[in-house]
Amino acid sequence: SVYKPSVEVLGKSVFDAVNKNVVAVMLTGMGSDGADAFEKIHQAGGYVIAQDKESCVVYGMSRSVVEKNAANEILPLEGIGRKLVQLLS
Repeated sequence: SVYKPSVEVLGKSVFDAVNKNVVAVMLTGMGSDGADAFEKIHQAGGYVIAQDKESCVVYGMSRSVVEKNAANEILPLEGIGRKLVQLLS
């Protein structure tokens, strides 16, 4: 396969580098890639946003974060940018 799941690897790298000082956003995608890493980030005190079902093309990756209770917020795509600005200001 030419496609290899990599959000889990990225999430783990971010967690290892900065632990709880993270704002992580899970957007639309197929499968559950990244859910375990996002759960660790959330449990450590990082802030996790998951895209809501209604605005996802494929409600898989963000659903897996929601199902793990690892999202601080579940937002529509158009609300995520505003929330990031708010959190990082």
